[in-house]
Amino acid sequence: MRKHLRLKDLASELDVARTTVSDWVTDFHMFIPYVMDGRSKFYEPAALDVLREVQRLKKQGIYKADIYKELKEMDFALVVEDAAEEIKNELQSNLSLDKREDLLNMFKVAINQKQMLENHDKRFEEHERVITQFKEENDKKFEEQSEALNEIKKSYSQAASSEELNELKKENESLKKRLEKLEKPWYKKLLG
Repeated sequence: MRKHLRLKDLASELDVARTTVSDWVTDFHMFIPYVMDGRSKFYEPAALDVLREVQRLKKQGIYKADIYKELKEMDFALVVEDAAEEIKNELQSNLSLDKREDLLNMFKVAINQKQMLENHDKRFEEHERVITQFKEENDKKFEEQSEALNEIKKSYSQAASSEELNELKKENESLKKRLEKLEKPWYKKLLG
């Protein structure tokens, strides 16, 4: 296997459409390790493990928010490439400054990245809350519709039963008339 993979390589390894892999990479970018080569983005082999897990969870019908949670619980490394790049840029641009100032800038960048991750977690929790609420509302609507359907079935079955009862009454009357005719003596039958 190559050291770095392109998007189409990931798609080929996972046997899914390239657009699907692209969507997954976008949705779960914080778990997908990558490197930049100029303007091109290449993915590390560990990205394949993350995407395989995403694929497995998607096949089970798990929502995106729950997949985030699963990946987080599985201790897939969060990608902090952007933070590392910022630290590197800070160090290169301030080489002439005192080492303490460099460390201070690195800590500022690290704190900023930590706050960004915390904000992302808050958004994730909000999305999870909204999805859970939506799911509960849909479950409640489904239950209400099931109850309404059962009521309709019950009333239909009662209506069908009353129709059958009326037909049976008519048939009974008809049979009574035939029986009366059969019970008449032969001369009454002949004379009318």
